[in-house]
Parts: sequence; structure tokens; C-alpha cells
Amino acid sequence: MFKFLLAWPSDLSRNLLGQGDFAVIAAKIRLRQWNSAEAGLLASLAHRSQDLQSWKLLLLLALLRGLNGLAADIFSHFDSRPEGCDPEWRFCMANVLMRQGAWDVLDSHLNYIWKGSEDFFPLSLAHVAYELGRGRFLEAQRILDSCSSASPCLEQLKLQAAIWRKQGRSQDALQLLMPCIDRFPQHLDLYADLASLLIEARSREHTIPVLRQAVAIHGEHPALLPHICAVKLLQRQPALARRAVLMERAWDSVSPAPCNPTNLVITAEQIGCGDWIQYLHPVVHQLEGKGLTVRANLCMQLASIEAPTAEDHTTVFVRELRQRPGFAEQAARDPQSLTPRSLPPSQQLTIAWITGDLAHHPVARFLLNFFEAADRRLSHRHLLVSTLDHQSESFADRFSHLKQVTTFPHLGTADPNEMVLKIRALKPHIAIDLSGWTGGNLLSGFMARLAPCQLTYLGYFASTGVPEIDYWIGDHQLFPTPMQEWHTEQVERLERCFIAWQPARGLPEATAAITGAPQGGIRFGSFNNNRKLSNATLALWGSILRAVPDSSLVLKANAADDPGTQELLRRRMLRQGLDPERVIWLPLAGTSEEHLQQYAAMDVALDCFPNGGCTTTCEALWMGVPVITLSGRSYVSRMSTAVLHGAGLPEWCTTSPQAYLELAIAQAGQLSWLRQHRDHWRHQVLSNPLGDAAGLMASLEACFSRLYARTCAAKSR
Repeated sequence: MFKFLLAWPSDLSRNLLGQGDFAVIAAKIRLRQWNSAEAGLLASLAHRSQDLQSWKLLLLLALLRGLNGLAADIFSHFDSRPEGCDPEWRFCMANVLMRQGAWDVLDSHLNYIWKGSEDFFPLSLAHVAYELGRGRFLEAQRILDSCSSASPCLEQLKLQAAIWRKQGRSQDALQLLMPCIDRFPQHLDLYADLASLLIEARSREHTIPVLRQAVAIHGEHPALLPHICAVKLLQRQPALARRAVLMERAWDSVSPAPCNPTNLVITAEQIGCGDWIQYLHPVVHQLEGKGLTVRANLCMQLASIEAPTAEDHTTVFVRELRQRPGFAEQAARDPQSLTPRSLPPSQQLTIAWITGDLAHHPVARFLLNFFEAADRRLSHRHLLVSTLDHQSESFADRFSHLKQVTTFPHLGTADPNEMVLKIRALKPHIAIDLSGWTGGNLLSGFMARLAPCQLTYLGYFASTGVPEIDYWIGDHQLFPTPMQEWHTEQVERLERCFIAWQPARGLPEATAAITGAPQGGIRFGSFNNNRKLSNATLALWGSILRAVPDSSLVLKANAADDPGTQELLRRRMLRQGLDPERVIWLPLAGTSEEHLQQYAAMDVALDCFPNGGCTTTCEALWMGVPVITLSGRSYVSRMSTAVLHGAGLPEWCTTSPQAYLELAIAQAGQLSWLRQHRDHWRHQVLSNPLGDAAGLMASLEACFSRLYARTCAAKSR
């Protein structure tokens, strides 16, 4: 039976001759011809209701179709006494329990359930899956190696790919699975696994073709919709992503499907409707496994809209993470490397910068600017550690020429516990979180401690809520006195702007010429992401357009093949009193160079609120466009305030919607000057602290020395 259940499709036709009804049914199950296989089994059971072979096949069919409850009922009816089960029933038992997540029950039968697995190949594969599910990758690999064959079946290859994926070897896993879709195009789950892996590896070359091929064969199946949604989000096509999510929900109303609430929440945010996220029912937090992805996203999204519930949600989530199995053991391991020791003033500190964004991302670009400007003048040793393997999109090579910076673009594992051990082995004195609750974060590792002194800086716009992170680095604009924003870290203010904009060699900004000015009436604009276009922002922009005749608003709202995003935004504009016919819609640029040149379409940039810009504010000034911002009460609504103060432009920071409106109206009266002096704004950047990246690094390194000394002093008390 299992010979056919594990065969490649091309091998089935020649093996079926003379094999009987069960072979035909097993082959149909293998070819995923569910209805035909089920009809054959029910016909068989109508004549022989106690036939064990038929029940085994029916149970396996239920498992493959995702009917886990039915599979469990069949198993419990036919064997409530596991002792003495034959290997096939033990294989069924293991798969039923793994599908149920009943790991403790499996653990209680370890001495029995895997007995003789080396003599029954399918049971060996189930054993590998069990060890993989328990996080024991080396043991899973050992067992898989022991049952390897010259012509491995798909299940062997999928398990090997899963092990490599957990070890961070995404490219190896892809090379193993990619040829399989040609050999087994009927296997929907293979397409789903491969799509997930391609998205994780950011493989632009293969992701879209594989998904298109999958949809051509299987249609818009609920197993594929989450991956379609993820791709559309990455392509900045949130309306198409939203369509995939709504189709997923529709499928769930017909037949239970594993809907991903993370995608539902993210698509709402990406079309600018993030304000309702704070009203999500608490049960949504728990829908996806143990809700970790949903909960982490909610920490970020609630903070981005200054929701009153952000503090409670983050606090509860951190507490639950601390209670997860194995956390206490992880935190207690290798305590010697986490003990601060006083160092002579001349000795270098080792600083580990931890990020999930070592790719074409603002965090990596800012870091490159900082380190290159200060190259050979750095006082400490810096380690740049990536928690994700970005493959061809990695920025790691761009740091290779820097003397005091060592990059670790690939730690060789995707397991957070293994990452903790590998980072601790680097013996950093200070570990810096650059991700907060965004994708690829390692906050669970910071909770277990990576270094004696831990900081958060740059990559996140709110408190992490993690008490083990000792300090939060900013400046006097981000952290006004008195500090009103909730935080668990101790605030540390630099005496200068918290970032710098001094483009490094090789980045498009370094060679981009200041753009020319548009023609006609004044053009306001914003290149911020849709998710930042709050209703309050749209309403205020509408007031500006009504108050300034012949003015227009320049936006980059959607990709050309996603008109739905623009349509959804136009509807929101109408509800907020902003005439969409006065909006100039620019396409998303294909390259960074094209994006920068699109600033030629605007005279004055308008910042969003409460989630304001940072990189876009720097870019606008650099390309010859001043920025008006509304200074809020928290980090997320004061980033542009800090940037503008750093550029010596505090007069462009307003403290009320009325002041914002009046400042925008005033620019129409000096339009001629604005268009003739676009180079003024880049000069402001270069002649002020915002343009001094070497000065920023000197300030940061002095801060690191001070904070580590403070940590040592506190430990010695």
C-alpha cells in the first residue's frame, strides 16, 4: 500500500498492473484524486465494514485532506490500545497526534511508537517529522540520513528541505524542491511549501512564476491564497492582497480553512485602515497557532497609530513569551558571557547590531551611511548580525570594505534559540536591537539576553516593552522632557540628531542630482506608504487644497496593475473632504534612481500623522523639497520633527493642525523662491548635524561606552 502512497506519479502507471483494488485506490490518493479514492473506499467498506486496510486508507485520506478530526475519530474507534499496534497503525497514530499538536502524548509513547521504524520506511519518515516538530534538527537529520535512498520520494525531499530551512539554508532547500514541482504538479501542498520558502528567501526570479503555475493547475485554492496575499503586499498592491484575504475568508465559510489573521490585519493597515485594528476581538490573537505572528504585528501596528491599547497588548504578549516552554532554560545558559566586566578605557567594546533588515531597507542604508562616514575612526569593534538570510538582496557585501565592521549575513540557523547561542558566542559587550516587533526580530533572544548591556535604536518607533532591553536611544526631539510616552527601557538622549543623512558611495542618493521644479500651481505631495495616510491626514490635506487655489497633491498610491488600491483610497478621500480629482497619481518607481527623480513633481512635502516619515523626510530635503510636519506626543509622530531639527529647520515643525494648514498656505506665497532655490534644502542637510554621519557615530560610540560603564557599575553594587 505505502509503495503507491509514496510513489512519484510517473512511476504509478507501470506499477499498478495486477496489483488489485487497494493499489488503485492508493494510487488515486497519491495523485490527490480525493473524490474517486473516497468512493472506492466507501464501496469497499460497504461490503467489508471491518476491513482494516480500507480504514487505514480512509484515515490517511482524511489526514491528507486536512480533516484531522475525522482522522482522529477513525483511529480512536479502531485502536484505543496503542500497545501491540502494527507499524502501519503506529504511523497513523503518530500523524494523527502530530496534526492535533498532542506532542506530550507522543512523548509518553516514545519507547514504543518508533520501535522498528528502521524496518518500516514510512514510520521512519514520521519519526523525522516528530523530531523536526520538537526542534531537534540534528536528530531529525540523523534519522533521515539513515533511511536515505538513491531515489528519494517527495516526502524525504520535503523533510530534508524543512530541516535545511530551520537551519537557515533556504537556498539549499529551494534547489531541492524546485525540480519536484515538474515531477509532481498535482501536489498542492508542495506548491504551498515552495511558495512560502520562495517568499521567505525573497526570490524574485521564481516566486511569481511558481505561484502562477500553481494557480493555473489548482485555481485560487485557500492553501495558495495566503502566499498570494504575501506577494501582493511585498509588491505594494494591498487591494489585490485584500482580495486574496477576502477569498480566503469566503472559503472558510464553505469549508473550514486555515485562515491567516495576520494577512487580514496587515492588508487593512496597508490600505490605510489601521485605526480599526485596536478594536480587534481578543480571540483573533490566538487563531494562528499560538498567535505569535499576529501578536507581534499588533504590537507594531497599535504603536504606529498611538493606540491606548498598545501598552497593555505589548505587556501581556511579552509576559506570555516569557512563559513559553524552554525560555527559562535558554535564559539561564552561559551566564558567564552575560556578566558585565569593567574594561580599561583604551579597550574596545564589541557591539553587536542585530537586524532582520540587512537588505535594501532604510535600516541597512542608514547603517551603511553611518559606518562608511566614520570608517577608520571608530573606537569600538562592530558586528552587524542578520537574523534573516536575504540571499541575493543582502547588503552585507556593501560593508565588507569597512575596517571596524564585521558582517554576519547568515548565522546558519533560523531557530531563535540557536541564534541566541551563536550571538552569545561572539561575546558582545552590547547588543543593539534594530527591529523592534517588525519582521525578522529577535526580541525573544533579547529577553533571554544576548549581551550584558542591551539597547534598542533606529529600526523601531516605540518601546519594545521588553524589560531586558536596558536603554532606548534617541534625541531631545524624539524624547521631549517630560517624557509622556510609555516605555520599559531607560531613555538615553543624544545631544544631537539621532540619525544622519550622508549617503554612502554606491547608494543612488550619493549621486542623485537635485531635481528641477514642477510647473503651474503649487504642488504639495507625499511619498509615504498608504498605511500612513490616516483619515485625519487626508482631511487636513483636503483643507489645504481647498484653501490654496490651483494647488494639487502628488501621491504614489499604487502599482499600475493594482487600480483597486487607488479606488479604495479615492473613496476614503471623498469621505474626508479631499477631492481625488486634484490628486496627481504617480506610478511606483521601478528603481531607486527613478524614485528620487520623482521628487521633481512636488514643491512641498506634507508629512503624515500620527505615523510620520523619516527616510522620506530625509529624501525630500536631499532632493530639494521642504517638509511640513505635525509634531505629536510620541516617537512615531516625532521622527520628522527630529530630522527637521537636525537639518536646522525647526520652523517647519508645527504643533497643531491649524498651524500645519497655515504653514502650507504660506508656501503658495513664496512659490517662486521655492522653485528657484531647491538646492537650499540639501545645503541645510549638509551644513547641520543631520548631514554629519561621522559625528553621529562618535556620539553613539561615546554613548555606548557610557552605558556599558554604567551597566558595570550597577552590577558591582
